[in-house]
Amino acid sequence: MSKRTKKEMVLQNKRKKRRSIITISISFFLAIAALISITIIQNNIKTQTPQNLSEVLFKSKPPVNKGISYTKVSGRNGKIEFNSADFSDGIAKYYQYDSNGKNVNFFIQKSSDNVIRAAFDACDVCFEARLGYRQEGDLMVCNNCGRRFPSVRINVEEGGCNPAPLERIEADGLIVINTNDIDTGIRFF
Repeated sequence: MSKRTKKEMVLQNKRKKRRSIITISISFFLAIAALISITIIQNNIKTQTPQNLSEVLFKSKPPVNKGISYTKVSGRNGKIEFNSADFSDGIAKYYQYDSNGKNVNFFIQKSSDNVIRAAFDACDVCFEARLGYRQEGDLMVCNNCGRRFPSVRINVEEGGCNPAPLERIEADGLIVINTNDIDTGIRFF
């Protein structure tokens, strides 16, 4: 072998080693970056419910109760009055009240036992998902976890995943709700 050929082989081997070291180094740093990203996402996921997982991954807030149209209401002399006859069909009506600049959502429904009931469109468990309840026949269904509640239990059960009760008074053909009672629900929204 000539000197030149031997020298070229040595240089070629050194270049191959350098390329290998560079390739291994880049691969190592990419693997570390991927592990750090996965760890951050896993730690965030552990503290999230499946419904607000999109917040963690995509940094967006889910909408409040999709598909529900809220009627804005305001109080007079610390009360909001509704005509009892408006609830005779048993269909939940959704309302929104401005409580010191924050919207508080609630619904009123005549249950299958002919009692007009009121509840916040949220519960103690799933309220952070901001998805509220939908009506399916005689049931109110949590849009977050899917639990179902018979209309006769609305405004009776409290705590856990139940529509949070909202005090109301039925008298003289009216449903009356004190705005102070609505203000207590601000924590859900």
